[in-house]
Amino acid sequence: MGISYAILFGLIAMAGSGLSGALSREPVRRIGSDATLFWRGVAMVVLQIPFLVAYFPNELPWQGIAWAVGVGAIGYVPIYFFFRAISHGRVGVISPISNSSAAITAMLAVFVLGEPFGVFRVLGLLVAVSGVVLLSVDFRDWKNSSLLRHDSGIPFAVAACLGWGIVLFLFRYPIMLIGPIPTLLIVEFMVLALSALRLRVKRESFALPIGLRSRMLFVGIFGLIGGVAYNFGLMTSAIAVVAILNMTNPIIAALYERFAYGEKLALRQYAGMALAILGAVLVSVL
Repeated sequence: MGISYAILFGLIAMAGSGLSGALSREPVRRIGSDATLFWRGVAMVVLQIPFLVAYFPNELPWQGIAWAVGVGAIGYVPIYFFFRAISHGRVGVISPISNSSAAITAMLAVFVLGEPFGVFRVLGLLVAVSGVVLLSVDFRDWKNSSLLRHDSGIPFAVAACLGWGIVLFLFRYPIMLIGPIPTLLIVEFMVLALSALRLRVKRESFALPIGLRSRMLFVGIFGLIGGVAYNFGLMTSAIAVVAILNMTNPIIAALYERFAYGEKLALRQYAGMALAILGAVLVSVL
């Protein structure tokens, strides 16, 4: 699979991941990060069963299973930090920062796998990252250093960015051994198990309020759409393209925040969206 499939899967991953992240804000703030991760995991594992039947591989080598378990265990950390971040800050601010991880994933694809990445794609990456930063950061906050306080959510978002940059690159290894669907199932099951363990250790409730049940279902549905598309995208010859397109999902999150919560976006944020889209186009078509 080549660049056209990379673009298709990248765009689907962008939409699914953006909506899943945006819809997670209310559950995280009402029931906490671990409970939200737990119920997100329940939804995603159950929803994957039909996909697993359709795409179950002929063989499941232990190396691939081990890779998927390891990636799932490590992958719990950045997604936990992401949910901690959105429990404090605005989705339209947190999501762009955490998703800048695509720059790390793209560079790993270039330097580790030798993926071609010409001048125009470098330019596109820089433009997209600039757009993400412009969309996410209110530079007036530097005056009181609120960006560095944990209650802004931004330190957690930065931690999620660094973790995701590595983890989303490592996804490729189990995917090439056991396929995209089994990999996603094992990874999400590991996140589910670790979330359950933390809830148990902290003696927090597993209860899911009735008013959040439909929302968590859609968090799982869109998370599954984003995850499946991203994993299939990693099977193409243009991992960096998939990663950078997926990075632009904060546009979806910011727009959702604007229309669902009525939070106004500044002119610079609209400019950031435009730059992020332009960067994605440069990466995809040149």
